[in-house]
Amino acid sequence: MKKKVFVLAGFFLAFLFFPVFLPQHEQKSGIRLGEPKAESFTPVTTGVKNETSLENKKLAIDVDVYLQKQLALDKFHGTVLIAKGDTILLKKGYGYAYEEEKAPNEPGQKFAIASLTKAFTAMAILQLHEQHRLNINESIERFFPTYPFAKEVTIHDLLTHSSGLPMNRGSHAYENLTLLYPPGTNQNYSNEGYILLGHIIEQVSGMSYENYLNTHIFTPLDMKDTGVNINQSKVLNRARGHKNIHGRWVALGMDYSTRFSSGSLYSTVEDLYKWDRALYTDRLVSEPLRRSMFTPQMKAYGYGWHLEEKNGRKLAEHNGYVLGFSAEIVRDMSSKSVIILLSNHGDTELKDIANALLDIIQPVDSDENEQPIEKKAVL
Repeated sequence: MKKKVFVLAGFFLAFLFFPVFLPQHEQKSGIRLGEPKAESFTPVTTGVKNETSLENKKLAIDVDVYLQKQLALDKFHGTVLIAKGDTILLKKGYGYAYEEEKAPNEPGQKFAIASLTKAFTAMAILQLHEQHRLNINESIERFFPTYPFAKEVTIHDLLTHSSGLPMNRGSHAYENLTLLYPPGTNQNYSNEGYILLGHIIEQVSGMSYENYLNTHIFTPLDMKDTGVNINQSKVLNRARGHKNIHGRWVALGMDYSTRFSSGSLYSTVEDLYKWDRALYTDRLVSEPLRRSMFTPQMKAYGYGWHLEEKNGRKLAEHNGYVLGFSAEIVRDMSSKSVIILLSNHGDTELKDIANALLDIIQPVDSDENEQPIEKKAVL
């Protein structure tokens, strides 16, 4: 009788501790360079593990304590997702989505992501390049024949902020713009360059920028809470942007669609995690082109990403600022860890917070190895 009890107990314990959630294997599409992809897609899943190790529990507590301190110091209000590979360590909201109503921020809420938009624009351009519908090394003259600088500037120049276009053109028409320097000889961060890329996407695809992204990026990745212009009335469960005016956070309203393909998107930390996971696969574009996004093309900038090697980490990062909102994503491609921060307090500097969080989950000894990645990919 005792033997039977021990056997049953053994089966029970084996069942109890058997790992039910397994990591998802990265899928390979097998797409060759230049081969158009099929129009039917299977939504990607994150393959998240229910990780309960004591080490990861401690990391989650340490991260939460740090962010609670930032909240108390009025340095972070928003949502955060921190993951190591397929394991989410922390997904949480801090502060208020609506200051006046004291409605709390939650992970599923939508935030304007400002210049994080640029990576999606770059991906769309690479998809069209792969389909031979454009070539990133061609000039933009066929798209903008009346612009005096169009013959000199290539799509590659626009992608890498090396076109010579100003950051913002203000009230000046493109026909009246003068380049700051010969294309390809220097770098000046340019929202205008990425706005032109959006117009190229529309011309080549025959679709609006919004519809193109919905069809070719958001739907394939099941990014149901990502879109254009957070202040549209149809956008539900959204945070409200705030600005600090005389020591008081005041809610704002703004038409973010004017930023177009340089900064008009909204998203959630959960959707951006799906985006992060997909960038390790060939779901959206073939491996050589995907690799080119994360290889310096001009100084330490790839296609839509700032790149850096720091303490053995290979980092891809971008931040974004728009009136009332701040956003930051830091991807450690060596460990597949990611820090995603979305804030509805527009005066918030998030990069230092993201770097501090990365140090918490992956401690390092010093910053002596900090340097930009220097290898350049040729397409």
